[in-house]
Amino acid sequence: MTGEEVDAIRDLYCVASRDIAERHRGDWRWRLSVYAPAVDVERWHAALEEIQRAMETVDEEEGQAHRHLRWIPGVLPRTLWKIRHARRNRKLRIDYDATMERLRYDVLTAYRNYREQAGDLTRLVTAAREDEDRRLRALQERTEREDREREVQERTKRAAVMADAPGRPVWGCRVRPRKRTEDQYFEIFLQAIDDVGDTRGGSVRTGLTPEQVQAALAEERSRDMYIAVMWSHNTRRALEEWHDSGSAEEAWRELTGVLVDTLPRITEQRRSQKRFYGPSSNYSSPGGFGTH
Repeated sequence: MTGEEVDAIRDLYCVASRDIAERHRGDWRWRLSVYAPAVDVERWHAALEEIQRAMETVDEEEGQAHRHLRWIPGVLPRTLWKIRHARRNRKLRIDYDATMERLRYDVLTAYRNYREQAGDLTRLVTAAREDEDRRLRALQERTEREDREREVQERTKRAAVMADAPGRPVWGCRVRPRKRTEDQYFEIFLQAIDDVGDTRGGSVRTGLTPEQVQAALAEERSRDMYIAVMWSHNTRRALEEWHDSGSAEEAWRELTGVLVDTLPRITEQRRSQKRFYGPSSNYSSPGGFGTH
């Protein structure tokens, strides 16, 4: 069935059947809560069950009406069946069309009855969805506003710390192991904005000037010239915001006079030193595997 009235009725909300509602109780995806008096809920359930029964009856009658007009393979060839039962089929077609017209009216009546009994549910759910949308938009706007305010505060703090950082013993460093590898890296941080502590591994040195940190790095690279260098998250951001170039490396060069190669290229010789060949074979050793 088509038509503006039918399409509008089809867009009406319906309550979930009692068994479906019970199965999905507590499901986070059913997060929209609509509260209504119990008498209204019962009325909506009754309207749903009534239209379901009406649709089942219509489907059954439509199937029966169509079954009489359907050719059954294997009894007669289709052409012969049409010729032999032409008169009967014409009468059945007239009856079928009349039945379909009656069923269409029954469907429309069932839809109209549902609209009268449960149309207010759609208005209630629509209003609840609009309220939920407004709440979510307000929450998003508040979150974004708080994020912007927090970013301004953090940026102001980083700027204040960097203003006092050149040449002052407010820096720290440590050598940390890389995750899932045997390599290490040299981490530099400002104590006021990156509290690394000892919880993340590595020996921590604090109260250093930038020059002392650079000297510690030079000492470390005298032992391992390929050790990588990094600045802690907030420290890197502070350096980038402080220097006109927006580069932490250039900012560090202005503080220490040294442009640090943060990721020295590892040569093939360096890689070959880390290869693991496994235990040597003792195939021909006395008493070993393969002896006679």
